[in-house]
Amino acid sequence: MAVSHEKIYDYFFPLLKESGKKYRKTSLVKAKLAEPGQEVITRTSDGVEIKCKATKGDLLIENQTSTGEVYLMKGDKFEKRYQMKQALDKGWAVYQSNFPIQAIQLETRHLTDLGIDSEFEFETPWQNTMKALRGDFIVLSSDDSGFYRIAQKEFLETYKAV
Repeated sequence: MAVSHEKIYDYFFPLLKESGKKYRKTSLVKAKLAEPGQEVITRTSDGVEIKCKATKGDLLIENQTSTGEVYLMKGDKFEKRYQMKQALDKGWAVYQSNFPIQAIQLETRHLTDLGIDSEFEFETPWQNTMKALRGDFIVLSSDDSGFYRIAQKEFLETYKAV
């Protein structure tokens, strides 16, 4: 089932402001400049999450999780969120996040309120469709422009409450 970004925003924004928690990414990531046009398929422990094509200046990021998921991020956003810890070969480097996020775990009651039985898809702030499942974490973007999902297993492997 597809849910509009507007519906997700209208439902989760006040809820997150009222009862969301702050988290910090504690695991390191590997990153390098992506090739423009490079297709990146982000896979989490529950399958394909999102498909994107890199544009000039995007970074390819590899999370240090059991699934080793990869994803893209705009260069300016990456620079605000991560600090380099160690240069590696072939353009890769190790980074630590210095950016807290605000998130809420997706519960059955949220699905019921949205009129959804189980999983659903929604549009992200970067105009891609992303799936979400009960137990995942719904995260508010840093500029309050919209929401994205972090799969439960990967969230628990990489984030801690602040």
